[in-house]
Amino acid sequence: MYPDPWRFPSTRACKCWTPITAKLKAMGLSLGLHLMPGVSKFAVDAGYTVPGWPSVLLNDTLDPARKSHGGSICPGCNFFQFNMSVMCGPLACG
Repeated sequence: MYPDPWRFPSTRACKCWTPITAKLKAMGLSLGLHLMPGVSKFAVDAGYTVPGWPSVLLNDTLDPARKSHGGSICPGCNFFQFNMSVMCGPLACG
């Protein structure tokens, strides 16, 4: 996960959290990250494939129960949940 360079312009040069964490530390604060499981809506909408399986679209790996309400893990968030039966069935997870 990288910080959004438009929301946090100081991160554009390094594409890292260092400028943000340094500023917070100087203010006596700390930073904790909450990472959402799954795949980003951006990657699904862009038509990306599953890394290591170039013929499998990310859209084909999403939980169909979640697709009925937009597919996201939570209302308003931009991450989709995987359908693990698809990921571990035909794709032969070990």
